[in-house]
Amino acid sequence: MDKFGFKNSIFYQDSRFTGFRKIGEIQGKAERSGESRSLMDGLIISVALVNDLKLVTRNVKDMRASGVKILNPWDD
Repeated sequence: MDKFGFKNSIFYQDSRFTGFRKIGEIQGKAERSGESRSLMDGLIISVALVNDLKLVTRNVKDMRASGVKILNPWDD
């Protein structure tokens, strides 16, 4: 992992529950707009948003509406 610059880069929910509040906002927004999003996707998105990270995924379709910055390295 170090060759990619990820050494010691574990992101988690903080003690102020900022990420958990963000999950609530994300899930609520998705439900109000008629989307369904898994709790795990909400957790992944919230960690990225709270830590101002770019989410690296090929699952762009399910993540795009969340407002998170996305990088799809499999895209041409």
